[in-house]
Amino acid sequence: MLSKLSRFNSVYQKVLSVSLGVSVVVFCTAFAVFSPNIMSWRLLQNDTGAPIARHENGYVEVNGKFYLVGGRGTHSIQVYNPADSSWDFKAEPPNNISLHHFQGAAIGDTLYVIAAYNGDFPNETAVKDIYKYDVPSDTWVIGSEIPFSRRRASAGVVAHNGKIYVVCGSTGGHGSSSSRTALFDEYNPATDSWTSLPNAPRARDHVHAAVINNKLYVAGGRNGDLPDTIAEVDVYDFGTGQWSTLPSSANFPIQRSGTSAVAVGRFLVVMGGESIQQVDAHDEVHALDTNSLQWTTLEPLSVGRHGTQAVYFDDKIYIVAGAGERGGSPELIAHEVFDTMGDTNLPVELAPDFEAVADANSVLLTWSTLSETNNAGFEVQRNIEGEFVTVGFVSGQG
Repeated sequence: MLSKLSRFNSVYQKVLSVSLGVSVVVFCTAFAVFSPNIMSWRLLQNDTGAPIARHENGYVEVNGKFYLVGGRGTHSIQVYNPADSSWDFKAEPPNNISLHHFQGAAIGDTLYVIAAYNGDFPNETAVKDIYKYDVPSDTWVIGSEIPFSRRRASAGVVAHNGKIYVVCGSTGGHGSSSSRTALFDEYNPATDSWTSLPNAPRARDHVHAAVINNKLYVAGGRNGDLPDTIAEVDVYDFGTGQWSTLPSSANFPIQRSGTSAVAVGRFLVVMGGESIQQVDAHDEVHALDTNSLQWTTLEPLSVGRHGTQAVYFDDKIYIVAGAGERGGSPELIAHEVFDTMGDTNLPVELAPDFEAVADANSVLLTWSTLSETNNAGFEVQRNIEGEFVTVGFVSGQG
């Protein structure tokens, strides 16, 4: 049993010095620092078999096992069993089709590939059909066609209340005819029918989505090439049928696309990705508290990656495959896990009353927490011309 030190309603202050004559933007967020012995990523060793290197693939949990699906090229499904750390091969997709750039989803015993690309870079085409994989029979089925005006790929795709939702995406692959979309659709497998829903507030692709408390969250992605990443987080409320955009204080901390996203309790956890800022794939992991609308920085991935999918199962986050640099290489086989130890509340819940007060050559930062558990402390960071620099540390009280 992990011992926990908790504290509630703590207040923090930090004086940040500012040089004369320098224009500075203060990034008003304090990031929780997690002790590695409490929560960290761990590379997995395989007792039997190993994953095939691939990227732009799906990774989906069905009945306690994880299915590694698709990716550029033609690949058999591989299934990972966390109970015995084994990998096994399953069926190849029909007609040797290459299914890539999708977020897989499952309902019951069926894994769905919807809104995928087929073909080689840069002139990929959106797959016109729904592809269904029946787990018990190890069989692929080509389903009905997606309505022509709703076809796209590289979208956020989630299963929710027995239906599948497809948000944003792109058409035209990565070529000159490529175009992003804000389309939003509901697919009902029971009736094999599509319903067009209100468009998202902005177009984006290379993005994953997640559902938390009956709301769909869309964070990350881009609207164009690598430099065109998106800061805003868009939210669809299934109860009201309305979209909203979170306040700018809740913007994605490090803009990037090709991320993986999972729901962990009330937290949206977004990991990895690629950007124009660096050649290596990102290893950053961020968690958005959907109550306080504050982002927390978690321990980074052991291996930076983009173009894959993550699984949340049995209080753990799993991620495998992807590409290690922006673009498509090297393709990875590294498989790692982040154990939340059953605490989906995470160590720190920030109050929404962050304040920054300028005084001559300094800024007084004041923030408070609603609760803390095993919080080592806070890194205070400043944003100067787009680069975040750590300028101080404040020890935690819980």
